[in-house]
Amino acid sequence: MQSITKKILYAVVLESFGTLLTFFVLYSLFFNVQEIIMFLGILWFPGIIAVIAMLATGYTLGEFLSTSLKPRYTLTSGIIILFVLLLIGIVVGVLAFNLSNEGDKITRMESWMAVILVFLLFGGIPTLIVGIVLGKKLKPLHTDNLK
Repeated sequence: MQSITKKILYAVVLESFGTLLTFFVLYSLFFNVQEIIMFLGILWFPGIIAVIAMLATGYTLGEFLSTSLKPRYTLTSGIIILFVLLLIGIVVGVLAFNLSNEGDKITRMESWMAVILVFLLFGGIPTLIVGIVLGKKLKPLHTDNLK
């Protein structure tokens, strides 16, 4: 496993925990603990599928970037990589939710857009922070020291 791949996978794990922590903090401001537990009871399966999709895509992207493309990384590279992985995770999570038994509760497109927007809000804050850190970690990597 290449250095870039390790850094991306580590960033995805940090982003996932940061998203969960942001969810708990922001959601607990408006709702009680029973509703949070109920919400997590519904979304545990799509959440796990989304994280697995982000890890698999992050691994593939890291291996591709370290072997095929050898770009000069900037601070925004980490942010872009993690936001792309977040969008992939959200889409896969929404599809997994739609296939689950709970998925029939959201039928209109406006409801789906609201769900996606909420997950972008909860995931966007940690993604931006971890993306900046990832960009700083990728910045010193160049084509001569990718091992």
